[in-house]
Amino acid sequence: VVTDEGAGGAAALPAAHSSATLGAALAELQRGAPALRLGPRSFALVGVAGDPPNVLRHLLANGLGEVLEHADRIVVDVVAALFEHLFNSASIPAAMKNLIAELQLPVLRVALADHSFFADRSHPARRLLNLLSLAAATWDGEFGPDSALYRKAVELIDAIRRNPDQDREHFEAGRAALETWLNEQERHADARA
Repeated sequence: VVTDEGAGGAAALPAAHSSATLGAALAELQRGAPALRLGPRSFALVGVAGDPPNVLRHLLANGLGEVLEHADRIVVDVVAALFEHLFNSASIPAAMKNLIAELQLPVLRVALADHSFFADRSHPARRLLNLLSLAAATWDGEFGPDSALYRKAVELIDAIRRNPDQDREHFEAGRAALETWLNEQERHADARA
């Protein structure tokens, strides 16, 4: 659902919004705003399709790209494609895909602020997404709300989502905590064997 709150009947072509403006609007949306607001345009997250829903594709399909600078439109599109790839992976359990979906806005915010996200395979946000996916795909036993990995992933993802500053350090802290936890789990399993 897109609304234009401009005066009069025909809306003038909106000015392109900067990365900083988009980042601030995404932060508001992440904090629970009902819609992404950029100037007079509002992009509500009502009726987002998919399981899990690709929020970024939804925003683009509803005209977000029309009000962004060209480079930012490409960033949103590439990050949306990254999540689409994860959501379409047969090896990642559905429960983890739903958790990973919660990282769409934080990952987009970090990618807008730090373009090394795309070129650097060791970027903490990319490494965290990879580690979450791999851990769930190789988890011994059923992966779901009752599993220890699920609970740990919720804890880490919630910490990232609650953080007002989306920077690589928060993703690195989450990745390091998950890696440490997974190593501890493996040591405990080896000790029991």
